[in-house]
Amino acid sequence: MTKNKAWFDLGPHIKRTYAKATWIPLRLYETIKVGNFGDDDYSAIFAGVHSLAVPIEHRSIGEEYSWSDDHEHRPWTEDATYFPADTYKGNFEGAFATRLVLRQHIPGERVDVWHLHQDLVIGLGLKREGDFWLRPDERCIDVARLRRNEEGRPVALEMRSEFLRDYLCARGCALRLATYRDKDAILSELGDIDFPSEGVEEDTENGKLFKRAWAIDSMGSPFGSGTSVFKVSRNDVDPEEDVPVMPPETDANTESENYAFTRGGQKRWRAITEFRRDEWLEPGGASPRVRWDKVPSSVSFIVDSDGSRMNADDLDDEDIGRWLWFSPGIVPSLLAQPGSELQWYTRDTGGLSTPSDPSVHFGLNESGLVTVYAYDVARLPEWERRHWSGFNVTPEGKVSAELLSSQVRVKVAETQAPEQVFAEIRTRANLAFEKRFGVPLFRQHDQIDEILARIHRFRALDEPGLLSLAKDIARVTADAIDVAKVQSVVPPPSGEKRGSLKSLEAALAEVSNPDLAHKTMSPNFAAYDLRLDDAHLPKSDRLASFQILEIDESDAWMAKGFKLLDETVLAWYRIHSILIGQFPGSKAAGVGD
Repeated sequence: MTKNKAWFDLGPHIKRTYAKATWIPLRLYETIKVGNFGDDDYSAIFAGVHSLAVPIEHRSIGEEYSWSDDHEHRPWTEDATYFPADTYKGNFEGAFATRLVLRQHIPGERVDVWHLHQDLVIGLGLKREGDFWLRPDERCIDVARLRRNEEGRPVALEMRSEFLRDYLCARGCALRLATYRDKDAILSELGDIDFPSEGVEEDTENGKLFKRAWAIDSMGSPFGSGTSVFKVSRNDVDPEEDVPVMPPETDANTESENYAFTRGGQKRWRAITEFRRDEWLEPGGASPRVRWDKVPSSVSFIVDSDGSRMNADDLDDEDIGRWLWFSPGIVPSLLAQPGSELQWYTRDTGGLSTPSDPSVHFGLNESGLVTVYAYDVARLPEWERRHWSGFNVTPEGKVSAELLSSQVRVKVAETQAPEQVFAEIRTRANLAFEKRFGVPLFRQHDQIDEILARIHRFRALDEPGLLSLAKDIARVTADAIDVAKVQSVVPPPSGEKRGSLKSLEAALAEVSNPDLAHKTMSPNFAAYDLRLDDAHLPKSDRLASFQILEIDESDAWMAKGFKLLDETVLAWYRIHSILIGQFPGSKAAGVGD
């Protein structure tokens, strides 16, 4: 591809400073090449940055730091003083700067290793996953990232400006960026490229722009230049000796020759533009993450039925005596953040926690809204306040009765959430079945705990959510039943095919009676039918499932999800009671639970 003068223009890159970018390169060494050096189609574009964290009181170190000052990254001693590998000393006595990225060359390895400074990683609470450094305290947002080329070599280690400036503020430093960029090409003809052969440099945009174009030969050396070669060799080493020894050099055992030539052959042109600039990234005005600086909040919450709001800082007072209302979507939204957890305390209260904070005590009111004591949300970090505020709504319905009872009257409701006991009753039913029949009811599955953690009413915020909840309930119940083992206890009649739930029903009928077994299993069949609703189950069949599960068609979706869970859990309590002989109509087991 022919290159013209416009291709060499670095103007767009010159006008964009790194210090204004969202992602700041702490180190950048990236080359994009086309063709082979010496060929007419060869071109290369290079971008480079290296940086230093410079104490504010020693900015003079940074002012003297430039592109050519990136020396080997290793520790050294000077006058018996040890300097760590991250230290840059410069020419100023007692003043030091810090490399935030350390390049390590490992002998025998093809690819260098780039290390992000541990103090920065620990200060910001980052966790490395692959080539990304994440901050678990803030939705596992990627704070720093390492980019590699096609060969796997590191080419850039970049960091989000907001987090970097927070760290620099806490450390009392500014970041000095030494940058270099060039465009280089070999051409058969210069065309409109009018760069002088001796090169020209000009000051622009606080940096220096250099342009040059000159004739070269096929090896890339200046065309027409004279070259002298002087060759010295030895004549006293016998190559036939097994262990030759070379004595000291003398006039007698050396020979020399010299010759000169002029570089010629096919004439080509090499053109290049280069731009160097050193710039500063200033520290942030505060350090809320590393130094825990208190900064004014930009978040407010609706606190009254007229829509009036209060700032989060004003609500950050345990004695403020207010509650806030949120749409139920806040729960799955926060649970989508890695490391978040949902716990249940009573039927309608629980705790919601993220990696950054203790649990937020919440309650569900009669309108299906999440209510929380205002202080519990206002004391959260700013990013989490913003997250909660996105789901804040005008009060509708009272504060959750169970939440108010525990927080005001210090009386915990004597109720249980079905989510709270699902895993436990499933395990107890499995053990009771094995005691009764000698074989386990459920197959082992390494994803059971993960699926159980997803079974909660907040999944059912709409129709697809309800059906998805039913599907997961079926996965840990009907789908997890070991049909072969259950049928070994009560074999089906010849020619009859039984699924997992029918097989369990037959086993229950053996220790109770068919009518009780069928009635007990009905909620499980109904939940399984809802799971199949993705295949466009007729509306009449869905209504039949709702009737069995005591779901009112007019209920809100989350209320439907609660009934689905509650009736399923109740069914498994009955299954367990039948298996141990403690349900009316069941046969005594003769064994304890």
